[in-house]
Amino acid sequence: MKNNFKYITYKSRVVEVDEEQLRDCLVQGTSLKGTITNSYKKLVEIFGKPKDISNFSVLGTIKCDVEWIIFTTQGIATIYNYKDGKNYLGKEGKKVEDIKEWHIGGRNKEVVDEILRAVYTIIKIR
Repeated sequence: MKNNFKYITYKSRVVEVDEEQLRDCLVQGTSLKGTITNSYKKLVEIFGKPKDISNFSVLGTIKCDVEWIIFTTQGIATIYNYKDGKNYLGKEGKKVEDIKEWHIGGRNKEVVDEILRAVYTIIKIR
C-alpha cells in the first residue's frame, strides 16, 4: 500500500503526494554544502540504493546520475555526483560505480558534519 502525504507548496496550496514525490519536494531549495570522497559501493552499503535521476532534468540539463535523499537531525541532506557522469558528459562520463567524489547538499552546513560522522563512524565500526 502506497502512503500519501499532504504537502503545502510555496504558493500555499495543499496537494497530495506519494512518498517519492514528497522526497522530491523536500529537496527543493537545497544546495551544495560540502563533499565526501568515498566509493559508490560503500555509499550504497551505508545508505541503500540511490535514486536514479537519469530521467530528471534541472533547467533543461541533466547534471547528475544518482542521488541519495537522507533525513538527518539537521534537516534534509542529499548526496549526488555532479557533472562527471554519463548523463552530463555522455560516453566520456564516469560510470557511477567509478565515481569517488560526491557532493553533499542541504539547507545548512550542519548536514555535512552529520553525513560525514555517519559514514566514517560506520566505516570505523566495520
